Amino acid sequence: MLDERINFISIDLNKPIEDLIKADLVSSLEVAEHLKPSSSENFIHSLSKISDVIVFSAAFENQGGENHINERRHTYWSELFKNLNYDTFDLIRPNFWNNRDVCWWYRQNTFVYVKKGTYDHGRLIDLGEKPLDLTVLRDSIHPDLYKLR
Repeated sequence: MLDERINFISIDLNKPIEDLIKADLVSSLEVAEHLKPSSSENFIHSLSKISDVIVFSAAFENQGGENHINERRHTYWSELFKNLNYDTFDLIRPNFWNNRDVCWWYRQNTFVYVKKGTYDHGRLIDLGEKPLDLTVLRDSIHPDLYKLR
């Protein structure tokens, strides 16, 4: 049973999400690869309407997995966010890359997207964080996936 303080709403993520409530942070972890490829842009746009800070991961192309119908390179998702004025920050992977207590797909696929011009974006820059510009680093795969494939 869900905690009574949780208001769970079942929605079809293949369709644009309407009547969204703004939040400080949105997380979408390993969801997008299960959605129809044609819904990718709408899904990212919907997430961007909810928050200026989004923790996002999705299966890398040819990663494999159950019901994965929309596996993409990280640069694909990053470009969708970039088109909505978000920068890519690689805040998660460097901290968990070698942590075997965390599943390798989270260690490989998780990025933080932050809208430019917002308080949170400015704060990250003030703290010395830099947006990830190198495509080759975005599309790095974890050695555990390499061994698996």
